[in-house]
Amino acid sequence: MFHAWPEAVRCGLVNEAEVLARLPVEEHDLALDYVVTEVRSIATGAREVRGS
Repeated sequence: MFHAWPEAVRCGLVNEAEVLARLPVEEHDLALDYVVTEVRSIATGAREVRGS
């Protein structure tokens, strides 16, 4: 049986200083779904995620 791949999630890997210096004023202006740093993952608002 064929199973469709999940929809792509756009992520950016950056260090914490880049996150603080470059995040736009409005979260939805960032063209990523998540920003991944060494310490944490930040949901950017590009996509609404609901836990199960």
